[in-house]
Amino acid sequence: MNKTPEVEELEQKNAELTLIETELIQKELELTTLHAELHTFELDYLQIVGNCNTADYWRLKGNNFFIIEAYEEAILAYDKALAIQPNDEMTWTNRAKILGKLNRYEDAIYSYDRVLEINPDNYEAWCLKSHYNLVKFLLFNDSKIKKDIKI
Repeated sequence: MNKTPEVEELEQKNAELTLIETELIQKELELTTLHAELHTFELDYLQIVGNCNTADYWRLKGNNFFIIEAYEEAILAYDKALAIQPNDEMTWTNRAKILGKLNRYEDAIYSYDRVLEINPDNYEAWCLKSHYNLVKFLLFNDSKIKKDIKI
């Protein structure tokens, strides 16, 4: 079966887009690696200058754990940062994001509440807090409905 010129052109464009997508994925991996290296250098710097027990140190350590998806370790590091500097909006935000990823919705909502106490204009925090409240509501009602109809 012969392909029409239009089909051949579409196939060519699809192949080009696939190649571009592959290159973009590779660039994203490279950026993630560079981001992790930057945080490592920042941590090394803080260790060299003797600032290992600062909120900045623990936040950066938490960020490194976040990047490599060591979420429980990241939460512990963020908690240490927050013990030193309890009004750090970014640390509370990162903590909330991880808790959401771990499906710990109540804890995520609490962290977003803290973000909003610090900065009531944080649009992202309002949106994600609402999202987790909705997820929590749907999960609760879904399990209640299943229980009521004995699924």
